[in-house]
Amino acid sequence: MINDKDEIDQKDGNDNEIAEKAATKIQQWWKKRLFSKNFDELKISDKPSLRVVRQFVSLLLHTRNDETENEELEKNRLYATKLINSNQYLEEKMMDLDDKILKIPINKIEFQSKIYN
Repeated sequence: MINDKDEIDQKDGNDNEIAEKAATKIQQWWKKRLFSKNFDELKISDKPSLRVVRQFVSLLLHTRNDETENEELEKNRLYATKLINSNQYLEEKMMDLDDKILKIPINKIEFQSKIYN
């Protein structure tokens, strides 16, 4: 009898966990749906509601900091691109030098064989 009660309590605990997970998923889905609906209203509507504008006003504000951050980001992108290109060039040069180094002993052997013959 004691074991049956423990099993029932355990099942109730599992049911609670499942219900909590389901509730969380439903809440996440609802928030995502509401966000999408509001964002679509902001994009499509000529006169979006004040509630929607308040929700997204932080995205609409453009400051000088944004401009300087964008400029700095662009400089960093260009610098990274320049570094990648120079790295590729150096890698090609290194492979070319490796090939030349590998050919030195072969050429030396060929040269010695020509001298002795």
